[in-house]
Amino acid sequence: MEQFYKIDSLLSEEERIFKESVRKWARGEVYPRVQNVWTNGTYNEEEHKWLRSEIAKMGLFELFEHSHVLYGIACQEVEYVDSGLRSLVSVQNSLVAGLVDAYGVGLQKVYVDDVKKGIKTGCFALTEPDRGSNPAELKTKATPGPVYSGTPFGLETYFLNGSKMFITNGVFAEFMLVWAINPYDNQPQAFLVHTVDSTVTRREIPNKMSLRYSDTAEIYFEETPAYALPDAVGLKSALKCLTKARYGIAWGATGAALACVERALSYAGARIQFHEKPITSHQLIQNEFVDMLEKIVSMQLMTLHLGRMLDEGKAHYSQVALAKRHNVRAALDIARRCRDILGAYGICTEYDIIRHMLNLESVITYEGSHNIQTLIVGREITGIGAF
Repeated sequence: MEQFYKIDSLLSEEERIFKESVRKWARGEVYPRVQNVWTNGTYNEEEHKWLRSEIAKMGLFELFEHSHVLYGIACQEVEYVDSGLRSLVSVQNSLVAGLVDAYGVGLQKVYVDDVKKGIKTGCFALTEPDRGSNPAELKTKATPGPVYSGTPFGLETYFLNGSKMFITNGVFAEFMLVWAINPYDNQPQAFLVHTVDSTVTRREIPNKMSLRYSDTAEIYFEETPAYALPDAVGLKSALKCLTKARYGIAWGATGAALACVERALSYAGARIQFHEKPITSHQLIQNEFVDMLEKIVSMQLMTLHLGRMLDEGKAHYSQVALAKRHNVRAALDIARRCRDILGAYGICTEYDIIRHMLNLESVITYEGSHNIQTLIVGREITGIGAF
């Protein structure tokens, strides 16, 4: 079903080899662990460090240096297994290493190498309890401190006060990139924080029923020492990173959709109902699979062409927003349809579909919700901002 439009024929030999390598690793090494951890809610620091190390060995923390298409392929293959796995890959690539590489100075750049090697995890702390879709008005504040000669991570020490919510990797991260208002110009700015500092309080979001194969934190800062990334000023800096993250999400959603459809097709072919025939022999079920295939083909073509445009420097952020909007909504619709095809079995985690469906309920919200992507594209079409 994945190759109905012979998508792989549009890939180079290098891209096809890479895809097969990531697929073999993700499905062979990670998938056997996911179901039990997700179901029991036992994603812990030991699992996180194992996963981080394995991803680094595969070279998946340094993909943007090579190709947007390769990065997209990786996101598709790992989200076929689980959205939490893709979140770790994409956050470290686009939001953490991407931000430090673009805007960090001096020894701050060391953190990029630590991420690539799987030595450290970082998190991108932008979202706040009351400012999910409106980061321009952050409540977290940075107060300038004394200037010290030889300060290792910036020219000036700041102290942060505030809180962040729903931060991927925030529980186990060794460092944080925290967005706060700098009183010098009243603009959002990125600051580097060491999580070992006793003034940082963080905990796992309790009772979450989505993205359970990853950690999601709420974080509090109280006079927490921080070091500015001097050029990461204003929302444009954050949004550039978020655009790359949204691109990876668009590919990843395709992987989740494929996983659901393949699982449902296998089940439906073996499910005997009505005149001792498999339910795939009935028109209603065939209609469902044709509708889902149509969505998947459009998802595949959109993301691959977008990746080529990004590699050529010809893509606009609104095109990325459209891909995120289209693909995640399509994937969630596919997951719900597949859940329905499995009937009562569809709610059991052993069949994977309900896990993907619940994960996608988060994916359609984070890195800019479906409605925010709508407004981004709408502004580009009409020339009028409607936020």
